[in-house]
Amino acid sequence: MRVKILIATFMLFVLAGLTTFAHTNSVSAHQDNNPKITICHRTDSVTNPYDSISVDVSAADGGNDHGDHYSEHQGPLASSQTYAQTLKNAHQDWGDIIPPVPGHHNGLNWTTLGQAMYNNDCNYVTQVEPTAPTFVDPTCDSDGSYTIPTKTGVVYKINGNSNPTPAGTYTATNGQTVTINAYATNSGYLLTGTVTWTHTFAIKGECTTEVSTVDVTFVDPTCDTSGSYTIPTKTGVVYKINGNIVTAGTYKVEPGDSVTVNAFPASSAYTLTGTTTWSHDFTTPEDCNTNETVANIHYGVACSDKGAVVTLTNDGTAAGDATVNGEVITVGIGATVTRTFDTTDSGLKISIVINDQTVYDQVVTCDTGSVLGASTDQPITKLPYTSGDTTLPVLAIVGVAVAAIGLASITARTVLSRR
Repeated sequence: MRVKILIATFMLFVLAGLTTFAHTNSVSAHQDNNPKITICHRTDSVTNPYDSISVDVSAADGGNDHGDHYSEHQGPLASSQTYAQTLKNAHQDWGDIIPPVPGHHNGLNWTTLGQAMYNNDCNYVTQVEPTAPTFVDPTCDSDGSYTIPTKTGVVYKINGNSNPTPAGTYTATNGQTVTINAYATNSGYLLTGTVTWTHTFAIKGECTTEVSTVDVTFVDPTCDTSGSYTIPTKTGVVYKINGNIVTAGTYKVEPGDSVTVNAFPASSAYTLTGTTTWSHDFTTPEDCNTNETVANIHYGVACSDKGAVVTLTNDGTAAGDATVNGEVITVGIGATVTRTFDTTDSGLKISIVINDQTVYDQVVTCDTGSVLGASTDQPITKLPYTSGDTTLPVLAIVGVAVAAIGLASITARTVLSRR
């Protein structure tokens, strides 16, 4: 009897174990067929708008089952306490935050902000726009640098480094490229705006001295003076014409010339500011002889029944002087002056000086009466005989064997004034 009781008890334990095993397998199978999903389930509190809960995927896949979160908890995202209060005042429910369920939907309120709240245990997040870092290129006497700013909720990482770089200023090397990325310090912040900055630093150059050029000056010609240009003296500057260096000084030009001057640094140690090219077309003076007055005296020597007659005629624009046998004779504008000399039988030497030049110097004998000499650019003035005979006899000059007509000429132009 005792043996039977033991056998019966053993069988009961076996049966109970089988029952438990079957139940466990059933639960496990049920769990495998209904995977879970974490969602932010809406509440009615503006300070705590969501609870993080885990539900069956089938309870959030948008199916027609009663109580499906995707289907029945539609509404806008309660992105801030202020906005949640606005929705509540309008008696409008906000929606759940549900990740995408493949094959069913792309999520509910699954925006950048919604995902940030989801990752922040369904709590509000603070949106922060990072302050941009600053970059300073090197100069001839200073290194380049970049500065990491201080901003609550933001950390900065350099060139992909996994560790944040503390705020401060850092020296950059010549030609270095620096990329800075901003990240939220934790899930309670969401960054907006620009979050990446890249800068390539310039190569540090040689220091130069800045020099202001001095202008080239030009003077146009006049009737009395030549045109010119003046190259100034300036340390650090050279001036060139047609590619050739021109030393400082003043240079004359012809009327109508054109001159272009360019300024260049004297060496790489200088940089120029101001004008570096000057061009000038020199004028040509006009009407320079408008006020010029000159005496233009013509002479003539002829014989009359009274002796040798010297005639002086001035067709210039000013009075002038002539000297005949030592006598200074002034001949007015447009005037004609005569002098008669008794040649006697042996003859008389007549000398005429105009403008300091001896234009006639001959021994004259007027036995027949004739033209003895005249300026070639002035028609010979024929002096009539007292008898009325207007023909002029042939000239006879002592010392000349053959009778001939001697012609001598000069035009005396005495410049009395210029404009």
